[in-house]
Amino acid sequence: MNEHESDVLQAARQDYQQQNGIMNQVYSKGASQYILSIPGIENAFTRTGWIFSCMDERTPRGNVRLPGSGILYEDKKFMKMLRQVLEQALADGEDLILTSHENCGAGKIKALQLGRAASEGDEIAYKMISEYVAKLGPRAKHIHFKSGHMQGPQDRHIARVVYIDNVGNLNIALMDGQLPPGMALSRKYIPDNKTLADYTNVALGIITDKGHGFGKFISDDEPIVVIPMARNRVSAAKMTDALAPIVNELNKDMESESIIIDPVVIQV
Repeated sequence: MNEHESDVLQAARQDYQQQNGIMNQVYSKGASQYILSIPGIENAFTRTGWIFSCMDERTPRGNVRLPGSGILYEDKKFMKMLRQVLEQALADGEDLILTSHENCGAGKIKALQLGRAASEGDEIAYKMISEYVAKLGPRAKHIHFKSGHMQGPQDRHIARVVYIDNVGNLNIALMDGQLPPGMALSRKYIPDNKTLADYTNVALGIITDKGHGFGKFISDDEPIVVIPMARNRVSAAKMTDALAPIVNELNKDMESESIIIDPVVIQV
């Protein structure tokens, strides 16, 4: 470690290096062989409630993962989907929970889309989630995670993986560190391939950022890994094809192969 590095950069490097053990196995074996060899991997797809959470790897809970818990969605379509999910939750005897959190990257994007300052992102995200919950009625709840409730640094991301979950209910936290920390997107709740590519692009933009992600450390030898997860090869291949143009473009911009796609077929 360079003694002239800033404290922030040193901390980021330590977080990066702490994942080398697990990531080196992903690189050497491939995502499929590594993940399928984890004892009880099926437990990662166990429903533990109806919880919409951000794709952010630092958010501690959630079986449905979308940027900002869904705030980048078109409002009417999102409310229609939420009402359908609420019916499923009620049938299971559960409440529907929507979460928000401090330092939300999707909130900053939403603020800019609305012509507001990025610094207003958290306020906008909180208000939007609160309004969705109010419209859904008393069996919908809003949980807000402050920075102290997040799992990881407050001001930067530690993901080296993006999971695209088309198996359902992926909950990385259930695997006790056997799956590397990663941003996650729930394919079932994303309307089309273009939106899937857009959301993945957002996730990769955050992860590869040199200030807020691991952009200073990734390389051809230690790339970010996008992992489409599906129940069959056809679904995995379709997601891979949908994401390839985005990944190729980002690699071209970085003049490297610092992002790879490595699909996994999991039959649970």
